[in-house]
Amino acid sequence: RSDNSWTTNVYWPGASKKATFFAYAPYKSDIVLKSTSGTPKFDYTVPTEIDNQEDLLVAKSDENIVCDGKTSVALNFTHVLSAIKFVKGETPGYKEIKEIKISGVYNKGTLNMDSQSWESADGSATYSISTIDEKTVCFLMPQSVPSGAKLSVTLTNGGTEHTFEADLKTTTWQAGHQYTYKIS
Repeated sequence: RSDNSWTTNVYWPGASKKATFFAYAPYKSDIVLKSTSGTPKFDYTVPTEIDNQEDLLVAKSDENIVCDGKTSVALNFTHVLSAIKFVKGETPGYKEIKEIKISGVYNKGTLNMDSQSWESADGSATYSISTIDEKTVCFLMPQSVPSGAKLSVTLTNGGTEHTFEADLKTTTWQAGHQYTYKIS
């Protein structure tokens, strides 16, 4: 792109050909497609730092768009991660939430851009949240949370700290959904 004009050395193959377009956002230079023909797929790892996490969206055009260079291509993006939020409820005896940790959850996966779904989820990560407000959102892998995954909350009152733990093993996070946990 230069001076409000797009230039490319890649051209539409002609009206006798058809194509399907795929896209993802936001652009990340470390995302590499696993195949150069057929259904595009890529591996993704959720960043460990909450501040580095971003919502990941993918899109697929209608199939078999006529490649005459005159057809517009609509791309409707869908969310492929799960959004996890925390809000503070009543915590008698404690003034603030010092830290929330999510541990033992999957952090890696392979995304099929055609079906816009995850073919696999694996790895293991711990995410630490120290700022609990309406703007803090964790973007994590959709998953049936594995056995051993935990939610830990550390509450403080002056110099006193107490950590509470909850097992997440029966939890399921779906792509494109937001889950809000109220800490009370």
